Amino acid sequence: MQIPLLCLGILLAGSLSVNLDYSPKELKFSDRTIYADTAEPGAMGKAYHYFYLKCKLPLNRYELKLLKKLDWMPEYSIEVHGNKLIITNKSGKGKLIYLI
Repeated sequence: MQIPLLCLGILLAGSLSVNLDYSPKELKFSDRTIYADTAEPGAMGKAYHYFYLKCKLPLNRYELKLLKKLDWMPEYSIEVHGNKLIITNKSGKGKLIYLI
């Protein structure tokens, strides 16, 4: 009885997998690392993107310093030019430039 239920659970888990587009992302630009996370509370709340600068600490640790909290975008791209963090909404609704 347990083996058929286990197989059914494995089959359903594969077909109902989590959307990995919203998982946290780390992007490395020369000497800086930008950490992007999406907080999506569900139907009752509003989703946001959080952009952090990942700063190294002693003993192989790190600290995340919040750069910007933005409203949710379906698709975006991140670029760093000098001290400017450029976040572009791929649906064409604008571009944000933030100094880091």
